[in-house]
Amino acid sequence: LGTVYSQSFISFIERVNMEAAGVVRINLLGGPEALPTAEQANAVRSGIVDMIYGPSSYYPGDVPETDAFVGGNVPPAELRENGGMALLNEIHQQKLNAYLLSHPEGSLGFHIYLTQLPVLDAAGLPNLDGLRVRGAQLYREFFMGLGATYVSIKVPEVYTALERGTVAGIGWPSVGLMDLSWDNFLTHRIDPHYFQGDIVILVNLDRWNAMDEIARNTLRELGLAHEQRSYAVFTDLGLEEDAEMQRRGIEVVTLSDAAAKKYRRQAYETAWARLKSRDDTHYEALRRLFYREE
Repeated sequence: LGTVYSQSFISFIERVNMEAAGVVRINLLGGPEALPTAEQANAVRSGIVDMIYGPSSYYPGDVPETDAFVGGNVPPAELRENGGMALLNEIHQQKLNAYLLSHPEGSLGFHIYLTQLPVLDAAGLPNLDGLRVRGAQLYREFFMGLGATYVSIKVPEVYTALERGTVAGIGWPSVGLMDLSWDNFLTHRIDPHYFQGDIVILVNLDRWNAMDEIARNTLRELGLAHEQRSYAVFTDLGLEEDAEMQRRGIEVVTLSDAAAKKYRRQAYETAWARLKSRDDTHYEALRRLFYREE
């Protein structure tokens, strides 16, 4: 629970318990050590736990539509206005028996970090041929499209993999890398970022419906406030960590405008193609609400 992400969730819990005292109370059970990440979505579905916090990309088999988060570039505030969040909430209720309460840290982007200077091809895009790059499943197709060999390694094992040279790079959000000391081995970061943060707070739907209207409204308001607050906090944190990362010696390789546009488009399209192949029922609606051409 020592990461900047866990601390953000803890701050939400503390605010709920303070501002909604006597109406709603959240008891934190722990993180992956208490309930393995892969089991958390099923736990909230079945009511083993009432609430979870984490990336929606951890349960793509249950709700493939969560690719709209990473494949989107529309900020959370606008998704609240245009109906995007409402649609994804409805889908969560149908498929996961969960209420989508909040989409915090929505200002996050993702970067490729390497242990060496990346080679750029004739179009100015990164050529990662021959490089083993660690990432989450949601990066797989994007990394392979750049020529990399995609490697799946659990987060606690990444430090050793970098230390031993087992991997030559990683995909990671714009915040939190230094908390894990991976900057001891990484030397370059590719800009711009790709994808958008997909962290969510879910509530078991049966538990949600069992709450009275006052409790639901209170929690809904505090969830929205946290979504807005964390967006601003992580925007500032990203700028601070960028400066510190460069101070520590990580060089930023910034793609040309034309290459950057193609790079980001290539990333987005992998997410939308994956969603369409898994379940295209809401593909057109989600793409229209979550993504705008750049």
